[in-house]
Amino acid sequence: MDLRRNLRRANGTNSFAEASRRTLESMITNWRLLLLFAIFTAGMLCGAAMLRQGDSVVLLWLKNLFERYHHARAAQTLLATFSYSLLSSLLLIVPAYFCGLCAVGFPVVGLLPFLKGMGTGMLSGYLYAAHALKGLGYSLLLICPGTLFSTLSLLLCCKESIETSGRLFRVALYQELPREWGGIRIYSLRYAILFLLCVSGALLDAVLNRAFIGFFLF
Repeated sequence: MDLRRNLRRANGTNSFAEASRRTLESMITNWRLLLLFAIFTAGMLCGAAMLRQGDSVVLLWLKNLFERYHHARAAQTLLATFSYSLLSSLLLIVPAYFCGLCAVGFPVVGLLPFLKGMGTGMLSGYLYAAHALKGLGYSLLLICPGTLFSTLSLLLCCKESIETSGRLFRVALYQELPREWGGIRIYSLRYAILFLLCVSGALLDAVLNRAFIGFFLF
């Protein structure tokens, strides 16, 4: 019995060590994605801090902006909400795509998650500060689900752009193509796949808006 118990403990320890090793390897491999997520988080914190330290003019501007946004979405059709949500995501994804085709575009790509995070932080912070639990519910039901998809899509797109831009930079510097690079065609194909994730987020945003927008009156 003691032998079996010791074997189970040893197997459990080995499994934990193996899982830890794989997790560490995955984090090292995806360090660009983790860095982009950290930049997005920093943008959210910056947006919340700007709102907290902002003057009455900033708060009034956010109030008017949100009221126009809320009333417009309440009157929109499902297709219109889907289209506007998709367009708002593409406003950041399209620049990320073209920055990836530039040899010196990778520093610019890092700004895009920061801008996304700052806008999300300001809006969510305003809703909670101005409307408490009602604003929190609005944020959780009508903003966060679609934002989760669009943010994930943006981060993955930015990761592809940084890698491709870095390869083009090395090509310009050393005048040789890296072996692991699949070219512009593979780069565009990956973007097309990530675009489907963005479409899913816009569709979810439109459906939730249609289902729950009537429960929130501001």
